[in-house]
Amino acid sequence: MKTSEKNLRLFVAWPLPEELWSYAEQVQRNNAAINHLRWTPHQNLHITIFFLGEVDETNLEKIKDKTRNDIFKARPFRPMFEKISIQKGRRHSGMIWMKFLKDEKFSSLSNELKKSLEEFMLHPASIHDQIPHITIARWKGDLNTEEINTAFDPDFQIPEINFCELWLSESTPGGVRYRRLDRFEML
Repeated sequence: MKTSEKNLRLFVAWPLPEELWSYAEQVQRNNAAINHLRWTPHQNLHITIFFLGEVDETNLEKIKDKTRNDIFKARPFRPMFEKISIQKGRRHSGMIWMKFLKDEKFSSLSNELKKSLEEFMLHPASIHDQIPHITIARWKGDLNTEEINTAFDPDFQIPEINFCELWLSESTPGGVRYRRLDRFEML
């Protein structure tokens, strides 16, 4: 696929509403003394519905149209919170997630977006069954994960997801910044 001068790093997301940011802050307070943790800024808290990665900017309007169509056909859903989860990565890295139970409507929407948008992805993803989650922290370096306090309010619930947004991921000197490009309502 021929690319333009500029590629965009995109994903479809559901942003965590401000009134629920305090739940992420609870985990942050419980682990404030742990070095190497980089906390996700509140405005970046989200559930990734589908990650496109790098795409040619000339395809942005086509991507919006296909995303709008798939999301409009989707039915609202509400993933149920499971637990605070530690996800180890490669080479001494990892993430802390607010992890949700597998959700059929979530998986269906993610798979429909993959089918519709795969042609635009410069590096198609190998994730086959995405787990609904919110990344609240990341780390690089040596970290004793047994020190991480995963205690959490068992009554945490998110509202019904009835819309999604297309977000742009931008690297800045202060870290990664996400910017909403469009919003799409479900039927």
